[in-house]
Amino acid sequence: MVDGGAEKPKVRSQIAFIGREVAALEADYARLAEAHSKLQATHSELEAQHTALKDGKRKAGWDALQKQADDYERIVRSKDLDYGA
Repeated sequence: MVDGGAEKPKVRSQIAFIGREVAALEADYARLAEAHSKLQATHSELEAQHTALKDGKRKAGWDALQKQADDYERIVRSKDLDYGA
């Protein structure tokens, strides 16, 4: 446009248009950067909750197995089993 001998008002109009587009892109970038930061924080929080739930579930499973083992041992020691039947 500048090399083609365009008139100054047209060149200025194009420069103003480009300036507005740059400003809009900068605003979009700032908004997206903030949204990304919030998503990262939420992801970290949810990941921590998931780990806690997974660990709790694992512990509950082991506790249930331990209780079954303790119950079995108590039955065996009390000689409540009738081996002759």
